[in-house]
Amino acid sequence: NLEKGGIAGSAMADGSSSTRRKRERCASCARPTCVCLCEGIPDAPLSTKGAVVVLQHPLERRRKLRTLQCVEQILKNVYVLRGRNFPTGKSRTFDRMVQLGKHGKPIVLLYPGANIDTVEEVVQQWCLQASQRPSHARRDERRRAQERSVLYDEDRGLEQANYVLVAIDGTWQHAREMFAAMKSRLLDEANATRAQLSIQSPGLEQQEEPVSRHILWLEPYKECITTLEAIAKALHVLEGEDGKSTFFWMMNFLQVLHRQQAKYDPGIEARSEISCKREVASGHRYRRQSLAS
Repeated sequence: NLEKGGIAGSAMADGSSSTRRKRERCASCARPTCVCLCEGIPDAPLSTKGAVVVLQHPLERRRKLRTLQCVEQILKNVYVLRGRNFPTGKSRTFDRMVQLGKHGKPIVLLYPGANIDTVEEVVQQWCLQASQRPSHARRDERRRAQERSVLYDEDRGLEQANYVLVAIDGTWQHAREMFAAMKSRLLDEANATRAQLSIQSPGLEQQEEPVSRHILWLEPYKECITTLEAIAKALHVLEGEDGKSTFFWMMNFLQVLHRQQAKYDPGIEARSEISCKREVASGHRYRRQSLAS
């Protein structure tokens, strides 16, 4: 064996230098200690009035810069379901969400498209419907919700949530495929309301650093954002005043992730510069169109 393997074989035989030493990892965020993300994670997961369900494509787990890697440490009432499709019986949590939607639980599916209401418009519709609903109907809904929470104690977070926010996590191609596969279950069976983010989301003007500066990879369009950022913006609207702290904690996590990765990946800053140039060029085109009209 030594003759066949030579020096390398002898080194492997005594277990010395050829064995690659593993990097130390943070016990909290599971990242290498040199790029620990705990700075961007709250001491305790943040409570929200609603529940968040993330439908994650299986290949997303292989991405080193996946932004949802610590979402369960940031948010308390969050469920990450991995799969390309969720037919009946595959996921108890997904099936439970569908049943709750059938019984009137408000469900918002984040998926953009033409003539789709914004999250702000959906909230306005909820408020209008709630004001027009008789008081005895609201009492009946609360009673049914309490009964369901007793029946389904394991997923109490879904039952007690005021609403459920659903987001698809994957590349745009994967997201389109997953939406096509689950469209009937989400929109028809669960009565989910499809919504998209408005271009000018509230709260962004208050940030110390623009979100567009934190580019981990180039998106096909400047309006594209990460799944974590989309959830943060949606919660900012859905949670009302309580959504501000949730929004800033989630955006702070993205800033920490960007800063840590930029130490070892020069391409991060290069992509950020390209994105900024795109925004400037887009702004110039918009101004020229406005002047022309």
